[in-house]
Amino acid sequence: KIRLANQQGENANLWLVFADLDQFKNINTIFGHPTGDHILKLMAQTKREGEELARWGGEEFAQIVDLNDIRTDDGKTLTDEEKLTSITERYAQPFKQLSKEFLSTAKVKDDLEESEIPETGIPQIVTLSFGLTRYQNGEDANDWLTRGSLAVTEAKKRGRDRAVVSIKDGENHSFAALPM
Repeated sequence: KIRLANQQGENANLWLVFADLDQFKNINTIFGHPTGDHILKLMAQTKREGEELARWGGEEFAQIVDLNDIRTDDGKTLTDEEKLTSITERYAQPFKQLSKEFLSTAKVKDDLEESEIPETGIPQIVTLSFGLTRYQNGEDANDWLTRGSLAVTEAKKRGRDRAVVSIKDGENHSFAALPM
């Protein structure tokens, strides 16, 4: 995809989308690793057929999306922001619902100590934080990945359960919130 984006030049609209499960460590601590493993598998249930979604790290997933390929059923023209928002909503809402349903019947570990329960209590739902960034023609893939990772970190700093876009303009770098 990167090779094709470089061929397309300025017309390329390739985006990296990172989705990170918020406070996942608490799930493993409170319910145990089998429950955490099941929560990870719920991400696979949120993707559409034909989409590629890769587990990037412990609780992080990555997807490369060409916004030029996104079309509405009715032929309506969408802005890039609307397309990116549709991607994050497509994952965030179903994942929240699936995690809520699963955690409503999950059993807390027998050996859980009260000190291991976070101030927010026992999780009832798992949310996602998103970091998104556009590929810059000719850039090194590691730079692209770093910007996406920084955007996820920024989303978590801003309170989790949100999406942040990393914007690179020449040497300048900034973040912008994306509606969810």
